Amino acid sequence: MAALRFDFTVRSGNALTLSVPVFDGQGAPILHPTLAAGWTARAKVRTVDESETVLQAWSTSAGTITWGITSGVPRGGDTPVTTGAALVAITGAMSLAWDWTVGEYGVDVIDPTGAATEIVFGVIRVEPDAARP
Repeated sequence: MAALRFDFTVRSGNALTLSVPVFDGQGAPILHPTLAAGWTARAKVRTVDESETVLQAWSTSAGTITWGITSGVPRGGDTPVTTGAALVAITGAMSLAWDWTVGEYGVDVIDPTGAATEIVFGVIRVEPDAARP
């Protein structure tokens, strides 16, 4: 499975959930019950991809990534299918505490054998909330 690029912007102090569909190497959906039976996930934001400095981290073990269900289009396909999803939770308090404005992130899923696969990567931009006090 090739990772998809997805860049997005978060307004400081706002919450959002990044929902990433999970497909296997042949493009078949990996369903929620399969993911919930021994798979894990992790995500990190760094100043640049090669940096050792981690600006933010999430994981299933920390409870900041959970498994859900979503609709996604397999590579080479044109019809959405129901698949399992990695749900990365960005809380309002989390985004408010960020003192950086641009970071590069990646989300990996790890199967029960320990093999990790990056499913999405990109750039997160953080903008001030215009309605802030």
